[in-house]
Amino acid sequence: MKISSFLATGLGVFLFAGAASAATSTYEATLNGPNAGNAGSTATGTATVILDDVAKTLEVSIFYEGFTQPADDSRIYTGACGEEGTRIAVVNTEPVSDSDKTQGTATTDPDPTKRPTVDDEAIAAIKAGNAFVTISSEGAFAFPQFEIRGQLHLEGTADVTCLTTADAGTTTPTPDAGTTTPTTPSDTTTTIDDGGCNTSGTGTNGSSGIVALGLGLAVYGIARKRMKKA
Repeated sequence: MKISSFLATGLGVFLFAGAASAATSTYEATLNGPNAGNAGSTATGTATVILDDVAKTLEVSIFYEGFTQPADDSRIYTGACGEEGTRIAVVNTEPVSDSDKTQGTATTDPDPTKRPTVDDEAIAAIKAGNAFVTISSEGAFAFPQFEIRGQLHLEGTADVTCLTTADAGTTTPTPDAGTTTPTTPSDTTTTIDDGGCNTSGTGTNGSSGIVALGLGLAVYGIARKRMKKA
């Protein structure tokens, strides 16, 4: 009896220690086109990834919908928003049916020994929020381009939005009014008052000076003649 009790107690401690050491954490992601740089894509998806950092495995469950072309495999990468990243896992997608391939799921094998494995570097990246889930599709968004993408974040924390499309600040500004070339006046002739000698009312500054000089000399000559006669 004492031996049996001892063995039972030892087995219980062993099982408790094993359960305590199996540390798992759950991460989520919202997948869409803008996160992948595809503002025109209407496809969406959600992902749940359970990380076992003792067994170093990933349990993945993904739902997607809104694809116009059949979805390709789902992939998990390490990397921050906007980065290409490094692939750490691939999960096969399964459409709802052969007739409806616009939506479906992607899940890992229920057998833990057949789940994707990750190294310490990948585990650290996932815990730091530097990992993301993607799904490509046939046609315009065929692999290696992603149709939808979502950054993994710890369950219960705020969703991460990665808008990788160019914002308004990256466009070339149009020239403002100050950069336009001023128009040249079509008539450069200066309108002046010539004292009534020119009935047209127009002339140039040079011609008016000559007329004034001529009038001055004529007046001076008449004045000298009168002085001599006197």
